[in-house]
Amino acid sequence: MVMKFFRKKRNMKIILWIIAILIIPGFLIWGVGVGGGGKSQYYAATVNKEHITLREYYKELGEVEEQYRKIFGEKTSELLKGLNIEQGVLESMIREKILLQEARRRRIRRGPAGPESGGPCPRATTGARRRR
Repeated sequence: MVMKFFRKKRNMKIILWIIAILIIPGFLIWGVGVGGGGKSQYYAATVNKEHITLREYYKELGEVEEQYRKIFGEKTSELLKGLNIEQGVLESMIREKILLQEARRRRIRRGPAGPESGGPCPRATTGARRRR
């Protein structure tokens, strides 16, 4: 009797529509994230309304892990388990973000001469001139 009901084309269409109406909203809510997570689920941290995205965090974490692999070789996995490297990388990124915000607030700009450019530090040359 049940099989006879399902074999009718009209009844089958009704059943498929009911199933679609019940299933599709569930996937939409799950996939789009209407459940209240919002955009905050894409951030590793927020520092004074500036975000550190998960992409930035995982990129930095990968770079740090690669540095450890170059230094320690095969023993890297054992070392990383004991080190809580994930927390350290996140804290480092937060500190860097705070320093950049403070530099922006004080209007400090990095000049062309400095340790990063390979040139002399401006204070070092000023101090050398004073000594003469």
